[in-house]
Amino acid sequence: MNVSNPDALTLISGVDANSTAGQALAANGSGLLVSIGALQQLGNVLDVSRVADPANTGAFQTRFALAGVPKDVVIANGIAFVAASTGGLQVVNYAGFDAQGVAPTVSIVIDAVDVNPALPGVQVIEGRTVRIIPTVSDDNQVSTVELLVNGVTVSNDISFPFDLTAQAPIIANGGTTMTLQVRVTDTGGNATLSNVVNVTVVPDTFAPVLTGSNLTEGARLFFLRSVDLTFDEPLNTALLSTAGVSLVNKGANLGSTADDTLIPVTLDVRSFGQQLSVVLGQFLTAGEYQLRIDPSILKDNSGNALAAPIVRNFTIRPASAIKAAIGVPEIQQAPSANPLQEIAVSVPFDPSTARMRFNVIDSNGTISTRDVTLSRSDAPSSTAFFRVPADAMTGDVIVFSQVGANQTFFTDGTFPLQIVPVVTDAQINFEGSD
Repeated sequence: MNVSNPDALTLISGVDANSTAGQALAANGSGLLVSIGALQQLGNVLDVSRVADPANTGAFQTRFALAGVPKDVVIANGIAFVAASTGGLQVVNYAGFDAQGVAPTVSIVIDAVDVNPALPGVQVIEGRTVRIIPTVSDDNQVSTVELLVNGVTVSNDISFPFDLTAQAPIIANGGTTMTLQVRVTDTGGNATLSNVVNVTVVPDTFAPVLTGSNLTEGARLFFLRSVDLTFDEPLNTALLSTAGVSLVNKGANLGSTADDTLIPVTLDVRSFGQQLSVVLGQFLTAGEYQLRIDPSILKDNSGNALAAPIVRNFTIRPASAIKAAIGVPEIQQAPSANPLQEIAVSVPFDPSTARMRFNVIDSNGTISTRDVTLSRSDAPSSTAFFRVPADAMTGDVIVFSQVGANQTFFTDGTFPLQIVPVVTDAQINFEGSD
């Protein structure tokens, strides 16, 4: 598939060979693809195919037998590592080491906001993250891709696709220039340096901008583990403190703070300081809540702060009446059900028109959704009943009304549903003791 335009996927080639394993796969970035599977009559295998021509998906090259049922595969330093259930970790040298003495080729470009395109070169704001995109090729396969900043190796990537990032220095500490270069080494030890990209670092006069959050104003949830906030630039992590964060249960009297209860939280930072997580110290009971983060702790590394606090008011809904008949879900307050269990949902419309959209997964691990018609309805209580599909999986379900081709959605019609599996049999194949 050509996925360069996510809104208009195009087929490059169909299935050219149906005898190649395909449960999981990994590319080495030099024209080879390894794939794993348990094939009928052939057993547990790792296949190697050539994928230099995307129009030919059947260029099978060789096959290796595995000691157990393969579950997943990754490539690192030109070696395949297979998780093979009872066979443990299988290490496969599927291509051999490069003995030809031919060095790789590499070139790089950077993906960063040029704040002044009128000037030559690239101008990047101090403290911002710069993504380096290498184009690499080798006659055998690449082992390591290293990123050099100002001539010094700062990181390396051992698996395709090669993901390299650097952070522009703060001018007061690192000056106004930065050089970027990549060194590529193949499995025979042959190395090549890329072109050098020169970056001019300019002062940061902009405050961080909140670009994403998993908690919206007025949200109605069954549970919440953490509030995740994403910013357009790294925060100064030295300033982050729970003293600047308050999460309160507003209590029964919403017009007064006398019965407010403070909820303990901790802070976690990821994505090079661009994602801040407020982690809750306990499960929240049903009620009204407010999260407030003071701008004094939300500054970038140049000292620019948000102009106003981040505030989110939200509701934790009462424990759901939809409960698994057998077993215990991970979060007991949230809705849960067993496969094939009938569940009841109250709806604000004619229940005979109700539909429910489930997440499902097939035997090959392919995830999709399925709209299910109701099994029965009760008009006096405006309740629709649905049978959970046997292949349903945990995720958000959507209840809606459908009359002809018209679909109508409603507040609280989307909610998480935990699928609790039912164990019908257990066999002990081995029993050991000290």
